[in-house]
Amino acid sequence: MFDEKALSILKRMTESFGPSGFERETARIIKDYMKEYSDEILADKLGSIVYVAKGKDERPHVLLAGHIDEVGFVVSGIEEKTGFLSFNPLGGWWDQV
Repeated sequence: MFDEKALSILKRMTESFGPSGFERETARIIKDYMKEYSDEILADKLGSIVYVAKGKDERPHVLLAGHIDEVGFVVSGIEEKTGFLSFNPLGGWWDQV
């Protein structure tokens, strides 16, 4: 079960604006949250972030990987009679999704 802190960060992340190419707000939220759990924070020019938590012994290392961005679309037109929307994808997405 989630505690209040976990629910709070999840709420902030899901409410942030973060479609492909515009992940900066979500990345900042995650970075602020992860500061207390990380010994080292690395970032590259593409916006990838790596958080390192050093262990106290020689146990196996674990990698948790994920995406910050979300699927986004830009409305490109509104059908006047029906109200149907035309849209273009923002970033890449799989039409199977």
